[in-house]
This record gives sequence, structure tokens and C-alpha cells, in this order.
Amino acid sequence: MATGPDHYRKAEEILSILDEERDPASWEAAIRSGEIARAIDAAQAHATLALAAATALGREGAGRMLPSKDRDAWFAAAAECKKGESA
Repeated sequence: MATGPDHYRKAEEILSILDEERDPASWEAAIRSGEIARAIDAAQAHATLALAAATALGREGAGRMLPSKDRDAWFAAAAECKKGESA
């Protein structure tokens, strides 16, 4: 089963196809075939699951924080400074 950070990464991975350099005919074919719409739908589902996990694990009440293992996993998945290091 995927974790919240796993879903976050998967949503980003799926959406990266929108950054691909393609010739116009290839983009047109991807749009007509529904490839782009399916990718966006899948990314939205993963993003929603990531949000649900973050909400469920998030801060609740005064002084409560994510357990360190969960906090580290979210940091590794979503922190911009960590993304820059792996690029």
C-alpha cells in the first residue's frame, strides 16, 4: 500500500508528461486518445490520497506534531530544498 508521500511523488511523476517535449502531432494524438485526460485524472486521484494522508497525520491539537518518521517521509517527498539536491 502506498503512503501519503508515495502518492505525492506519483502525482508529480504522472504530471511530468505534460513537461515532455513533443511535436505538435504527438500532442494532438495524445489529446485525442485521452492519454492526457487519463494522466490528469490519475494524478488528481494520487494528489487527493496524498492530501488525505497529510490531513490524517497532520497536527492535531496544541503541541502535537507528525511522528519523526512520517515527517521525514513528507519532507523527502515534498520539500523543495530536497528536490533540488536530487536533480
